[in-house]
Amino acid sequence: MTQTLVNKIRPEKFQVSWERAWSFYPFRVHAQGIAANGQTRSQQWEVHAESGSGSIALLPLVLKHVYLSDIEVENVDYRQRPRLKAERDYSKQIAYFPPITGRDIVPVDTQPLKKSAPGKFTSPVSLSLNEAKADDSRRVARRTARRTSRRN
Repeated sequence: MTQTLVNKIRPEKFQVSWERAWSFYPFRVHAQGIAANGQTRSQQWEVHAESGSGSIALLPLVLKHVYLSDIEVENVDYRQRPRLKAERDYSKQIAYFPPITGRDIVPVDTQPLKKSAPGKFTSPVSLSLNEAKADDSRRVARRTARRTSRRN
């Protein structure tokens, strides 16, 4: 039920799933089989972790700020790629862009920011990570328009 609720918030921007999760005390969560992916106006990303734990602060959520601390993850696979800019030729790089589950390679979002009130723009959600540790990182794939060859 929690996954369904979280994924209804902004499915075009963010999706998260886990196989199993539990908490021994409020605001500290442990999970296994973690997967998340999303996109900003200019990037798409995906992360998988075999297991992880972390704490979340509730008060900053009111101000659209996600503050996670004391994060530990194991066996991480992280992927990131740019969304396509109309003025650039990606024909030589696109073959090296990592696949991202459920997300096609799409153009940069050029729509004007939405206004929440006359003269005011909606603020994006921000994310802060404090004291994050990753053990046994399996793969980090980050491709930008400037990179033209695959690195091992």
